Amino acid sequence: MHRPGGPLGEAGFECRGPLQDNHGFDRGYARGNLCWDPSNGFSGCASANFYAKFHREEWHDYLRSKWGVARYEEVRQTSLRGPRPDYDQALAMLSDRRKERVDCLRSALRSLRIRWQRARDEGVQMVRRQRDDRQRDRGTEQRPADASTPRNGVAGTTPMTRRGPSAAGTG
Repeated sequence: MHRPGGPLGEAGFECRGPLQDNHGFDRGYARGNLCWDPSNGFSGCASANFYAKFHREEWHDYLRSKWGVARYEEVRQTSLRGPRPDYDQALAMLSDRRKERVDCLRSALRSLRIRWQRARDEGVQMVRRQRDDRQRDRGTEQRPADASTPRNGVAGTTPMTRRGPSAAGTG
């Protein structure tokens, strides 16, 4: 669990739940003026949203400590006196941001795929080098000194030749 500093941490707030869009000034406070304004939004956990709704004083203390008093007052004044949002403009902005994020994610995936392929290729090459080294090492240890000497080391015999009492009586 993450426990933030400042007023929320002192109040015993613990970060829980999925990541959500949080608003410094919610719709009720801001009369909807800043709902779609990125300057009023940030990522946070579900419990931060819940905490903000039921502990307004502490939430605004937290915003002052995180944003600084100047930014807090600027956003607050915009929320109270600013123009009503143009929802078509907000939708267009969010659409553009979505496209940017999708493009960013595609680029990141491409980069990861390239890195993965390189790592895979390097791994395959390493395994092949190790295999070749093992074969080379085995080959130098098992290679006979004379090409006419078979692997079993006995001249005049082949590995398939049977020796012993059963072979002696047949011939």
